[in-house]
Amino acid sequence: MSFNLESNSFKDGGIIPVKHTCKGEGISPHVKWKNTPIGAKSYALIFEGLGKTHWIVYNIPSEVMEIPEGKFEKFEVGINDFGVKGYTPPCPPEDGKAYEFKLIIYALNIENINKSLDKEKLLREVKGKTLGVAKLTGYVIFQKSV
Repeated sequence: MSFNLESNSFKDGGIIPVKHTCKGEGISPHVKWKNTPIGAKSYALIFEGLGKTHWIVYNIPSEVMEIPEGKFEKFEVGINDFGVKGYTPPCPPEDGKAYEFKLIIYALNIENINKSLDKEKLLREVKGKTLGVAKLTGYVIFQKSV
């Protein structure tokens, strides 16, 4: 069995519910992982789409296997591409196209990473320390209002 990332909020390849977007409550989705690599001491999570990073969470202890919907504050939260230390919901154009967003979890062989990181700094920190990576893909579609 391989390292796996899932969500109670949406299925892999499915539509991300409106409540997790700028058109809804804008809360972070539920995520859980299983079949973690042996030796994992912590986890880091990135949510990205449309060329932007929307959410970064790291220093997640090895005994934690999920983050409830909207409940990530007890972990270290990085600075996303919107300059926010937190979750910025996806907000694609209202053109009826499906826009891809990915949640990516990294199983790491270290316990603590420096604080206040953005995506690029986090990826430099985990280079050579990653035991496994799992992804979950979801789509957001907004229709033009008439």
